[in-house]
Amino acid sequence: MYLPALTLTLLALPCPAQEPLAEGSRLLAEGDYPAAEKAFEQACARIAESERGARGIVLARMAEARALQGIAEGSVESIRQALSLSTAAEVRRSAVMVFLGARRYSELREQAEELLKLKPGDPGLRFARGLALAKTGDLEEALADLRAAPGRNARFELALCLAKLGRPRDALEPLLEILASDPYDAEACWQASRQLISLGGGENARLASALIRYFEALRAQEGQSSRAEHLAFAGKAVGAALERARRWERLGAVEQAIREVRQAEQLPGGEAAKAWLEEYCARLGFPGLPGARALEEALAGAEANLDSARAQRAAKLLLAVDPGSAAALRRLLLDTQDPSLVVPRWHYLTRLAAAAPFDEPVKAELTKLRASLAGSARGR
Repeated sequence: MYLPALTLTLLALPCPAQEPLAEGSRLLAEGDYPAAEKAFEQACARIAESERGARGIVLARMAEARALQGIAEGSVESIRQALSLSTAAEVRRSAVMVFLGARRYSELREQAEELLKLKPGDPGLRFARGLALAKTGDLEEALADLRAAPGRNARFELALCLAKLGRPRDALEPLLEILASDPYDAEACWQASRQLISLGGGENARLASALIRYFEALRAQEGQSSRAEHLAFAGKAVGAALERARRWERLGAVEQAIREVRQAEQLPGGEAAKAWLEEYCARLGFPGLPGARALEEALAGAEANLDSARAQRAAKLLLAVDPGSAAALRRLLLDTQDPSLVVPRWHYLTRLAAAAPFDEPVKAELTKLRASLAGSARGR
């Protein structure tokens, strides 16, 4: 999400509006979107109709607050009004965020292109324009922007674009990048299976079947629909984070769960996140979150006692504390030998190759698995 520089925004506003705008921006950053919207409404009420530029700036912030509450029509209405008053870069930035969330791709493209005239290499704007191009049917034109943009969403949309262009082998590349980073990305897993099927051939079909089984297991473990989005819309940032952490727990994604609650600890009301983390570690069999050394010892002890379940828990916790732990990654590779676990194996192999760059057997297996997942087997 783009948040305009508050100092510059305040300087552009009449003095009576500066205090509620500052308060609204603070609340927006803390995730209390309904309260932020009210503060921006107060700021707007203190600005004369003749102050068109200032009103445009505040209406743009109000549009952001509404968008983050899931109020699509209200946010679009506010940002259109803001743009009718001001076409300042920060208003256009807010418009990109709002139109992106509301899936108004024609308007998104227009605003992104205007901003790209000022910042041609801006990666976020490249993604916004690339997505808008792809969604409005300009697939070939979208490719350059999507390739230039960073992040999971850009990689995923690039894969969809390539698949629609009838290039399944090329589409697999960004999907494998996503899965190397996040083996719990069910959407990427499903799309990768579709591309392997499109390539044809027995080996590709076998791998696609393994990915589908893994996808179905993820969906089953994920369980019921999360309330995280509803809590986020209501401005309950910590509650939303804990809902996401519970989802990660159901998936067995220890690193992600701990990352989620650690971020939530920094928010107002973060004490609930701290308490949840203590309880979570206890469920994993540890009194609080141990340090790396203690977890290394716990992992070694569990392996010596042939306690594979505790060894796996210790290894996952160790990666949450030390993401480059070769010992933890080697342990988790032992737990992903079943063909149906090819996605997490790909993930852990990729990480281990980075953590132990001189391990030739690891490099060799990674190269072989990459070629297989990339659909190098002969298809039709």
